[in-house]
This record gives sequence, structure tokens and C-alpha cells, in this order.
Amino acid sequence: MDFTKEKILDFISNMGVCVLATGANDIITARNISVVNDDFDVYFNTDKIFTKYKQIVSNKNVAFCKDNYQMEGVAEILVHPNDEELFTRMYKEKHMNSYKKYSHLENEVVIKVKLTKVQVWKYVGSQPYLVNYDVDKNEFKTEKYEI
Repeated sequence: MDFTKEKILDFISNMGVCVLATGANDIITARNISVVNDDFDVYFNTDKIFTKYKQIVSNKNVAFCKDNYQMEGVAEILVHPNDEELFTRMYKEKHMNSYKKYSHLENEVVIKVKLTKVQVWKYVGSQPYLVNYDVDKNEFKTEKYEI
């Protein structure tokens, strides 16, 4: 299996837009968001009035997906985008239009998600596999999915 930490980071760095799932009080919601990353830390911004923000305040466990990648992590609410230099630099580089539209708004806040797990659905020929990467342990586990 040809998966490496670098290959996963390359995918994350090029996601651009992905689906974020958040939940609180037995209600799960999902939506597309624009993201940037620094290693396995994924950043996005949102308004404090939105459901995703309120759910993260209540439950810091979140998930992302794009294509055949599923990622889990723990969210941390940071500061206003203009007060987070790393985020602002990266976000301007990848999402300038979104930065101009939203990052100046008073209620905007940066969310940082420390990824803990990445799972990839991978085919080798016609055989499916689940590739699991534990970020904290830097360990891969590949499971053959019998069909």
C-alpha cells in the first residue's frame, strides 16, 4: 500500500473546500467550508451566529470529508481572523475572495482542528482497503475489505 504521512498531508493541503460535520445534543449537521492547514492542523473561519460554531462550543469533536478521505479531530476556537497571523496568511493565499467577504466581520472567529485520525478508502485493482492513520501515534493500519 503506497500511503504515507506526506501523501495524506499533500491531500489535506490541496482540499480547498471540504465537508465539515459537527454535532451537539444528538443533532449532527454538515456543510462545505473553505480550509487551510499547517501540518495536521486544519483551520477555517466562521461567524459566531452559525450552527457549526454553537455546536463546536458544546462539542469539540468534529469530522471532515472530501472524496474518499474521512478525518476526525478536536476543534479549538481561537480569535478573530485579523488577530491570527498564520491563518490570515494561509487563507489569503488560498481563499482570497472568502477572506475579503467574511474575515473583516465583527463576529468572525478562527477555528483550529487538530486532526487525530485519517481514514482513506483505497482500491488496489478491484480490491478495496481501508487505510487508517493515527496522527498522534504516526501509525498506519490497513484493513482489507472483503467483498
